[in-house]
Amino acid sequence: MKISKFLRLLLLEALSVAMLCGQSYLNLSFETASGGVPTGWYLYGADYQIAIDTGTAVDGAQSLRISSLTTDTSQFGYAIESLTAGPAIGKTFHLAGYIKTQAVNGSAELWANAFDAQGNDLAFQNLGSAAPLGTTGWQRYDMYMAVPAGAISVNFGVLLGGTGTAWFDNLSIDLNGQPYFPNPTAAQVQWIQASAFPFTSLDPDADFTELMPIEKIIGNAHIVGLGEGTHGTSEFWRVKTRLLSFLVQKMGFTILAMEANMPEAARLNDYVQTGVGNPRELLRG
Repeated sequence: MKISKFLRLLLLEALSVAMLCGQSYLNLSFETASGGVPTGWYLYGADYQIAIDTGTAVDGAQSLRISSLTTDTSQFGYAIESLTAGPAIGKTFHLAGYIKTQAVNGSAELWANAFDAQGNDLAFQNLGSAAPLGTTGWQRYDMYMAVPAGAISVNFGVLLGGTGTAWFDNLSIDLNGQPYFPNPTAAQVQWIQASAFPFTSLDPDADFTELMPIEKIIGNAHIVGLGEGTHGTSEFWRVKTRLLSFLVQKMGFTILAMEANMPEAARLNDYVQTGVGNPRELLRG
């Protein structure tokens, strides 16, 4: 299935107001989500279910799934992101990503377009005949678009045309072969400088003075959640150990709950309560 001129105009209309400013964080692997949908992405398609899927992924813990709820092969469901065209003008915009399909009768696509201040569609590109059909495993696809002078915004995304289900993950962007990461705004940098407080030590027994701002953040909360970007990374655990020491010694927290195997956790809990056993051996479990 080829993407029609009508769809190109529909994409332009949907984005002309809401997406002109672009996003400073593009969420290209769909790892940030709220309410089951990816943060920062504009979703469209009344006849499609578009949602985060935690059951399959190439990068991280989840992907984006688009499933048809119709037998009409002329319909489309898509997710859209946007960036300011300035850094891309005169360059080749390269969108890469992984796609997996199930019973697709139509097209599972990567696509991009560029338009000017008057709303004119200056450039458009998609996978075309290279787009996967039927049922396929995860595969990487690449799409290239020259960004012309006069463009103010580059919009890009993923879509499913027709019926079936398609998954998308681990997208990436480069301009003339150079990875593209939007720069933070001055306001964002100012907020971080004003709001962040540095750790100068990860020693759990070090002085807690630098951690005192946490007391104000937590306030009267009875539950504090400590996450991590990856499981088992040393630095995350060292930071959390420092925070746990502060929470227990300075704020009076007495219960630690964590995701772990129950038998091994029970034995470790016995050690905490009684002091009996070898903690190093217990932690091996």
